[in-house]
Amino acid sequence: MTKGQKKYRGGWAIMSIDPGGTTGVCEALVPKRISVAESMRDAKLRPYEVTGADLVAQSVHIALNYLSFVARAQMKYQIPGSHIFMTIESFQLRQRNVDLSPVEVYAHIQGLLYQHDVTMFEQTASQAKTFATDARLRAWGCYVRGSAHKRDAIRHTALAVASQLAKT
Repeated sequence: MTKGQKKYRGGWAIMSIDPGGTTGVCEALVPKRISVAESMRDAKLRPYEVTGADLVAQSVHIALNYLSFVARAQMKYQIPGSHIFMTIESFQLRQRNVDLSPVEVYAHIQGLLYQHDVTMFEQTASQAKTFATDARLRAWGCYVRGSAHKRDAIRHTALAVASQLAKT
C-alpha cells in the first residue's frame, strides 16, 4: 500500500442518481455492516445537485464525476471493481404531458458510460422513498436539509445498500 491509500475492509462505492432538470447525486463510500442503519451511519456521503438547462452537459458532468469517483474508490480506498456501481432512478410514465428530462439525463449517462463497463442498477422512486423515509434518514444521520434531490439520491444509496446486504 502506498501513502494515502486506505485498507479495504468490505463495503461498496455507490453513485446514486435522481435524474431530472435538477439531478440529485450522491457519491457514497459505504462500509459493510450488520444492517443498513449501521452501514449508512458509517458511510461517507457526498450529496450534490447538478443543474442546467442543457441536459447533455449535465449528463457529461455526472459521467465524468462517476469515472473520477471510480478511480478514487479503486486507487485510494482499494475497493474492488465488483463493489463499485451506479444506481439510478428509473422513470415510469404515468400521465401525459410530463417532463421527460429524467429520461434524457438517464439515456445520456448510459450512452456516455457505455464503453466503461459500468454496473448500473435501476430503482423506482417509490421503492426508494418507501424504504428510506425522512424518519429513517434522520435516524441514520443522513438527512440533508433543503434539497429533496440530494435526499432522494441518498434514499437510492440506502436501498442499494439493503440490496447488497441481502445478497450476503
